[in-house]
Amino acid sequence: MKAELTAETGRPRVFPRIVAVVLAAAVGLLLVVLTVEQVSAGAATVLLGPFDGHALIVGCTLLGTIAATIGVWLSGSLLSVRILALLLGVAASAFSALGAFVLSDTSVTTIEVNGCDTGYVVVERSFLFLSTGTIYRPDGPFIVVAAGRSSGDDGYMPFAAGTYAVTRVGDDWQIDYAIESGRAAADTSSLPVLAGHECTTASSGEGGWDPPPTPTPTPTPTRAVVRQDQIVDAVRTMIAASFDAAGGEVRDATGNELDAATLSVPLAPCDVPGTERAEVSLQFATADNARSLTRILEAWDDAGYLPDRAMQSDIRYSETLPVAQMTIRDRTTIDGLLHMTITSACAVSPGE
Repeated sequence: MKAELTAETGRPRVFPRIVAVVLAAAVGLLLVVLTVEQVSAGAATVLLGPFDGHALIVGCTLLGTIAATIGVWLSGSLLSVRILALLLGVAASAFSALGAFVLSDTSVTTIEVNGCDTGYVVVERSFLFLSTGTIYRPDGPFIVVAAGRSSGDDGYMPFAAGTYAVTRVGDDWQIDYAIESGRAAADTSSLPVLAGHECTTASSGEGGWDPPPTPTPTPTPTRAVVRQDQIVDAVRTMIAASFDAAGGEVRDATGNELDAATLSVPLAPCDVPGTERAEVSLQFATADNARSLTRILEAWDDAGYLPDRAMQSDIRYSETLPVAQMTIRDRTTIDGLLHMTITSACAVSPGE
């Protein structure tokens, strides 16, 4: 059938020719990008519109793999060879497609000040909670060199959002940019002014964004000086509150019922001479460990303790109360127990 079609049209079929052209273009562009990056030791890359070196490598690999797979399938090779090539091509294309998906949320922004082009371009990428950017300066028609980096929190792309300001400081541009929407704190980059892009009318704050005012810092609360008996009582109180919140009987690893009133509260010296702190480690089980853990954390919340600043939900702390920190872990799948550690604030030893 293939021979008849060729004889009938008098020329090769169009589709295989398109496949060959796509494959050649993808391989050729890929070689150009890799050569530029190899020769420059990674300092330079190719920038074509919104696509920089990373995007071009992934895109060319994806197109080349698809074209090569189609080309082998349309060839006169043995069926087994074509099936093997198809399977390998599908796997490689899926891997390349994953890379393309990761790089899909990309933005290219020309850094301007008062409508004047500084010559710098920022390529920003966001994936899940990650956001990174590379600031490029031109080194040819399609060749750029990395001149700086940027970042954002929770996938925020500051240059794409226009939340940056450019200030001329001598022979350098000072670029201030937000790392999160509406956030006062900002990062700063300093880049040399490029010839032909002096933008002499630039002044402080121009660039499409005025940094929000820095709020007056809230005074850090301080913990009142406590005595040794106060921290021991506070630790016993919170152990009792934890056991009450757990509901039902609370037993140790050997099955014996625990009583908060009879538990020992050992003391350890603090770094400051003449002070001690209470340190208690408990391992216990309840009728429903997972439910008990939730109720225990709620009891600590009700007592005025706060979740951990690193967003670990199984830690409670305070900068003012006698107990400094409590950590609780559910290790039911390991040993069937809840593991709790309570550390008090440092207290003045008797006689001090």
